[in-house]
Amino acid sequence: MTIQIADEITKGLTSKDILLEVAVMLYLMERVSLGKAAKIAGLHRMEFQAALDKRQIAIHYDIKDFERERQNLQSLRA
Repeated sequence: MTIQIADEITKGLTSKDILLEVAVMLYLMERVSLGKAAKIAGLHRMEFQAALDKRQIAIHYDIKDFERERQNLQSLRA
């Protein structure tokens, strides 16, 4: 996909900056997961989480995520 954005809008932004902003917006809209948003932005998942934190954006975390992490922790104990 190709997106054209006027130079006056992107002045001072790198293509990496723009990808990060697109990824953040898609994440906020719940169109992509944290992992996919990080991939779009070209960042490691933890780096993307830091970018969200810098913008004071909470991470989407639901019961399904909690249960998955709980099971992972239990398997580590075994």
